[in-house]
Formats: sequence, C-alpha cells, structure tokens
Amino acid sequence: MSETPTAKLLDCWAPPESAGHAVGCIATTYSFDAALFEEECLARFLALDTDPNEDGALFLIEREEKLAALACAAVLVDSRRTRCRRSLRWDVLPVRLPTGAAQHAKITLLVWERLVRAVVASANLTEAGYLRQQEVFGVLDCPIGGEGPSAVLRDIVEFLDELVGLTAAADGTPNAAGRRCRALLNNVRERLDDVRDPTADRPQLHFVGLAPGRPSVPAQLEAIWPGRRAPDRLDVVSPFFDLGTRNAPAHAFWRWLKARRSAELCIHTTSETRPAGQGIVLHAPESLKDAAPAGDRFTTRFHRVAEADLPGEHGPLYRPLHAKSLLLSNLGWRALMIGSSNFTSAGLGLGRAANIEANLCYTANARSSPERAAALDTAFLRGEPLDDETITLWQPRNEADEDDGDEAPALPAGFEDAEVFVERGAMRLRLRFGAALPDGWWVRAEDARPTLVDQARWQAEGAPRTIEIPWPEARPPAGLEVGWSGTTEPAWWPVNIRDALALPPVEELKSLSLDALIEILTSARPLLEVMRRRLRRRARELLHGASIDETLDPHRRVDTSAFLLQRARRASWAIAGLCEKLAQPVATENALAWRLHGPVGADALARALEAEAASADERTFLLGELALALAQVEPQTRRGSLPADAVRAAIDEYVATLVPRAEAQLSKATPSLARYVRQALAAAARRRAA
Repeated sequence: MSETPTAKLLDCWAPPESAGHAVGCIATTYSFDAALFEEECLARFLALDTDPNEDGALFLIEREEKLAALACAAVLVDSRRTRCRRSLRWDVLPVRLPTGAAQHAKITLLVWERLVRAVVASANLTEAGYLRQQEVFGVLDCPIGGEGPSAVLRDIVEFLDELVGLTAAADGTPNAAGRRCRALLNNVRERLDDVRDPTADRPQLHFVGLAPGRPSVPAQLEAIWPGRRAPDRLDVVSPFFDLGTRNAPAHAFWRWLKARRSAELCIHTTSETRPAGQGIVLHAPESLKDAAPAGDRFTTRFHRVAEADLPGEHGPLYRPLHAKSLLLSNLGWRALMIGSSNFTSAGLGLGRAANIEANLCYTANARSSPERAAALDTAFLRGEPLDDETITLWQPRNEADEDDGDEAPALPAGFEDAEVFVERGAMRLRLRFGAALPDGWWVRAEDARPTLVDQARWQAEGAPRTIEIPWPEARPPAGLEVGWSGTTEPAWWPVNIRDALALPPVEELKSLSLDALIEILTSARPLLEVMRRRLRRRARELLHGASIDETLDPHRRVDTSAFLLQRARRASWAIAGLCEKLAQPVATENALAWRLHGPVGADALARALEAEAASADERTFLLGELALALAQVEPQTRRGSLPADAVRAAIDEYVATLVPRAEAQLSKATPSLARYVRQALAAAARRRAA
C-alpha cells in the first residue's frame, strides 16, 4: 500500500528487474490523457530506453516493436471522455452507463512474464491525477511461482471482465478489442494458478467493487467488517459530496454505527478561510451534520485537509485533494478502504444511478496486530479539527465537477463498434450499429471532413447491422465524430484495429533492404541499438557525401554484391540470425507474430531475398534454404513464456506458406539447383511432420 505524500504512482508502471518481458496491460479511468498514458505510463511498463521529445524516430521504432509484442494494451474509459489522438497499437473502449452514472473506477492491471501487478487508486489517468493532486493508491504484486494476494487479484480480474462486458454490443457480441482484453484476463487467471496466497484462509485485504448488480459499498463493508461489535467511528476523506438536503451516504453508515452506545462520523475535506475573520467555508454539505441520530451520543465532526504549499520534489506545491478513503474503527479493529469512491450516493451505490467504482479494504486486529492497525491509522489522510462555530458557509463540491476537461456528449449505445481492418491490401472501416439510434445522425472522420455515412444512406441500404467503408489514407483514424439532431458538438466514437499486424510500420522500418535486415538479424544488440547506429551512419553519409568507413577502407569500395557466393554467405548470416531469434523464449502470440510477420521478421526477410536476388537460381536457392532453416528451429521456453510446441506450430504454419513461393521458382532454376531445392523442401516437410 502506498499512501505517503512522496509516493509516485507512475513508478508502479515500471517492472522490477525480475519481472521479465511485458505481456499486456488493462487500465480503467474516468478522465483520460492519452499523451500521459502513451509517453509516461506505457514507456515505463515497456521499459523503453528512448524519450519521445529527444529521440524522435528511435522512440517510435522502440515503441512500435514493444507494443506489437503485447497481447493487449487497453484503456476502459467513461464514454464521455474517450476523445484522443493515439497509436492504434493500443485500444480505447468506451464504457456506457445510464444517465447520471459514470465509469469512475481507477484500476491498472500490469502483466509481465513473471509478475502480475494490480494498482487500485483514486487517481485518473491524467497529468492532474498522476503528477499534481493528493491521491491514494494500493499496489498488489503476485510473482509467478511465488507468494502474493492472488485471491484479491482474482476478484479484480473478475471485475475487469464485467467492465469489458459493458463495452460489448447490446447482444453481448465482443469486439476485437474486447476479445484481446478477455484473452489477457484469461492469461492472468492461468498465471495466478501458480501463485500461493498465504492469507487465503485469513484474509486481511478485500476488493470492494461497485458495478451493475453488485451490492452497495456500505453493504460490502458491513460484510467485510471482522469484529463482532460494530465500529464506533467512521473517518471519511472525500473532496465531493451529495448536494441535496438529505445525505444518503451519512444515513447509510449511521444505520450501522448507531448500534453502539456512542459513535462519531468525522469528515476530512477542504475549506477556505474567509477574509476579515468571517469564518470558514467548508467544502461539504450541512446535511452531513443533520444525518446524525438524535442525542448527544452521536456526533459529526469536521476536519480541514490542507491543499496549499504541500511538499514537492522542487519545493512547495499546490496539491488539490482528490484522494478518497474511509476508516472504520473501534478498540478492537480497523478497516481502511481506499480507491475511487467519493462519499456520494453514486460513488457508494446508494442511488438509482450508481457509478462503477473500485476500492481496496485493508483490515487489522488492533490487539493481535497492533503494528498493522497503527499502519492503517497512519495511512489515513487526517485533517485539522474544526470548531463547528467557525464554519460560516457550507459549499460542497459536486462530483460532476471532478477533473474538468474535454467532456463530449455520451456516445449513444446504438453506435456499438468501430474497427479498421485490411482486406486484399486495402484498409477499410467497419461500423456496427444497434437499436435506438438518434434521429438525424451522421458519422464523419475528425477535423470536420466529409460525412462517411448518415441516417439517410444507412436507411437506403436497408438499415444493415454493419457497414464497411474504404479508408484511403495510409494511417487509420483514432476515432470518428458522431452527431445527431439537436447536438451542438459531436460525440467521439473510438476506432480500434481488428488485427495489429495490419498497421503500417513506422517509416524507418518500411520495406527494409536485405543489407538492413542482415545487419539487424545478425546483431546481438536490440533492434533499437541497431537502428540507432544505422540512423547515425545515414546522417554522417548525408553530411559527408560518402561513408567514412568506405573512405578509410579501400577494400570496402569494391562492390562484391554481384558475387553469388558472397551474397549467399551474407543471406545465410541473416537466416541464421533469424532462426536464433525465433528459438528464443517469447512471451505472447503477438510477439511471435512480430518475429514472423513484422518488418524485421521472417516474411520481411523472405520478401527481401525475393526482391534482391540477381537470378532465378539465387532466388530459388535462398527461399529453399530459408524454409529448411525455419523447419529446423527448436524453440526454447521458460516460466511465463509460450510453450515450445505452440511456437513450433506457428513457425510450421509460416513455412507452409513459404514452400509454394519456393516451388514457384523451380521451373526457372537450373536442373541441378532445382533438384537440390526440392530435396531441401522435402527435408523441411519431413521435419515439420516429425
């Protein structure tokens, strides 16, 4: 648990040294900053060595390679806050809820080869949440093959599965992004089977999630409370409250607390001092005080939480309060809940419009575990007690004002799914529609481009469930604008990719030459380092007009590319390097697909060999050698990586597509070479069948 003022939420995205390669991540948020997620959060999760502001193309290359290897990277966002420019290497899924409710949970699930981590927080995925505000968060680590709170992590996985269901079509059909999320969640379930939970029979940590069909937060806390006697004190930290004259959250807890002879409710929130001794403006409603049961034994007290001049890395900072916590206590027990739930009806699930919320509840026995109980007391953010007489104005902040930002109209549920895919080399958009579409609707690309489809065209085509539209540009859209009669600004319809392999690579990785692939595949260094060296060399050549190495070494000025033996030797180096990389353990199916079909993979090498071969003999020979070498790869595996037989099956599937390409060249080759290649292809077939 990390609740100290100096803890950094961004640090939770960085893997420990023993975690292994990144496998996938899912995050949920109310407000969303795509730049923070892409450049700060994902950069740490993937352990990127480059910086977007300093390294330019190298950052794009490294990000492209590591994102392409993930099984899933997705953000589930409230449907009014999804607008963003982004790479389609990661998904945005809008969560739609009834009017008045919000997707307000803040969960981060991070999966590496040898570690699963969950972070439950009060902070949105925004700069304000991660860098400026006072927040609270808990971190759960489950090392694969070790010990950790796997039972609670399973609860979080089930909760995320429910949320993914809220992004699906009305008939429950998941989209491609939803399928990726569920595949990762299933992967996590399997990994958690290999984690021992030492507290499973005596839980001191619980997940408190609020979603459609789940009990209210007070009901869940009452079920969790371990003591036989009810708590006699509730401390609340919340920046937001209900505005009405009857405070449902306070009444709900008092029904429980009043079972004791005496009890108190303590509210810790922000305030302002009025000038000239005119008292204090408290950012809470007076209805909190009015909710207490009659009698002197039940009291409500108020505390001021400081926001100004709190310590920061470079001096005092103004840090607005955004943390949310509840501390239930009596002489024997403590229960501390932290997370996303404000002390509001929507945040606690007490009204008709209940939010989606996520919290962790830590419990401790003050008698048998005094140190743990003291730690929970210390973790709670306490304010300075106020005398009620100094409060001259009650001015609560409403939850609707949280994280002011670009809030667009909610996307109507009838606009179910938008995805981009490639068919016969051409990019297309597929839009899926449901029922209850608004009148006069239209869909267009961003930046006010011409309309792609509208209600009139849709009805003229027979109101189909799906419409496919050609997309002429090289880069797919991150989202579409949707409007309808009566709207003053459009809603945002996020677009996700059906298959990440359809995405065009960054410019520097497009159609690499055979020389470039040889250098990349034969190097023991990561792709980033090889490309860094190549880009520097290219810059020197542009500056000096020729390679410095060629100028100093006269032998390198001799063009040997026409020598068949020399070219075959160079190509064999690349084939050997490729096979060595394919044999190494791989964490995800997408990472394996990158090795086979990516811009520096097996198919890229095959295409370069075909394109740059000087004769039919050379082309036939090299394709045959590549097929035989791939058939002989013996994949390795380790804990957390794909099984060797799954990797072998994927390689065999690719070799099966390569063989016809080699056979198509046999009629053009000399008879002796054709015989050799036929023998090589037959050996490859036997190897695959073995």
